[in-house]
Amino acid sequence: MSIGRNSTESDPQAAPPDRGKGEAVPGRVLVLGGGLIVVALLWCFYEFVVINDGIAYYTSNPGRLLYAILAGLIAGAAAVGIGRMSPKAQQRLKVAGLATLGTVLILAILAVVWVLRSAGPMPEEGGFRGWSVAGFLGWLVATVLVWLEFRRVLRQGRRQP
Repeated sequence: MSIGRNSTESDPQAAPPDRGKGEAVPGRVLVLGGGLIVVALLWCFYEFVVINDGIAYYTSNPGRLLYAILAGLIAGAAAVGIGRMSPKAQQRLKVAGLATLGTVLILAILAVVWVLRSAGPMPEEGGFRGWSVAGFLGWLVATVLVWLEFRRVLRQGRRQP
């Protein structure tokens, strides 16, 4: 082991330096994530064209295709617009979007609880109760994750000047 300013350069056995919060994502993670996204997109395309006859759905009524293209153009324009906003405005938009999504998720949970409470006992046949509980817990986990992301973004915005 050599003694010097940065001993990790000459010693392959030395531990890598600690990563800070601002460091880039390792290349392997980007390749894996990109590969998973490409595979998912190819699978969706295959399902749309071959399995679900999505092409036939749009060619049977061309107006549907027009609405789909229009929605894509609007979403693309919104993405470009958001990308050109200042970082402070993007952060405010993230907070507003997460707050809105969290509110909708919480209201949906409350609506489900109210409906289930007023409907009486749940049926036992066919595993209905298990699937209902699993769906409710999944929705609850999504709500907690949105809340945690909202809190992270809000704190990050307060730290920035």
